[in-house]
Amino acid sequence: MPVELYRFGFRANVPARNIPWVTRNVSRVAISQPVLQTASEIPYRVKTLDAVHLGTAMYLQDDAGPHERVSVLVTYAATMARVGSALGFEVISPGS
Repeated sequence: MPVELYRFGFRANVPARNIPWVTRNVSRVAISQPVLQTASEIPYRVKTLDAVHLGTAMYLQDDAGPHERVSVLVTYAATMARVGSALGFEVISPGS
C-alpha cells in the first residue's frame, strides 16, 4: 500500500477510494538493502523519506534494466527537487 500517497490524499482532500486510480501507472519498487545504502550516502541534507525516494531513483538509474530506468523525478518537495536536480535528474514539480 502506498502509505505516503494515502497520507497526501488525506491532506489534499482526495478520497482514499481514488488513490488506486491515481497510482495505476506508478511502478513500485521494494526498499532493498542496496537502496537503503544508496539513500544513506546521499551527500545532501534531505529528510529520511526523501532520501529513500532519491536513493530508489539513483539505484534504478545505476542498476536496473532499460524498462525500469527512471526518466523523471516528480516531487512537490522543494528540497527533494533541488537535491534531485543536483544528482542529475530531470525534476518536475506539478503545479509550480
